[in-house]
Amino acid sequence: AKAGNLEAAEAVLQGEILGAGLQPDERSYGALINGHAEKGDLEEALRLFREMCRVPELTPSVIQYNQLLKACARSRPLRTQEAEAIFCE
Repeated sequence: AKAGNLEAAEAVLQGEILGAGLQPDERSYGALINGHAEKGDLEEALRLFREMCRVPELTPSVIQYNQLLKACARSRPLRTQEAEAIFCE
């Protein structure tokens, strides 16, 4: 995800990790969330964050929250309401 090929990284998460019945960890989701945050793609960052939150064994860390706030800050138009809601969680 850091190299910029988010589609390939998500295909690995969906196909090779989840498809094999394995459980991704916070770092797996975090890399993808951060990649979308870097692009300012708040919708995809939020989708992945919510997907991660549905896994009972995973608890978002301050890192994932910071990544979401970064996505809010880089979104155009600026998404201050979403940022405030994330900050208040």
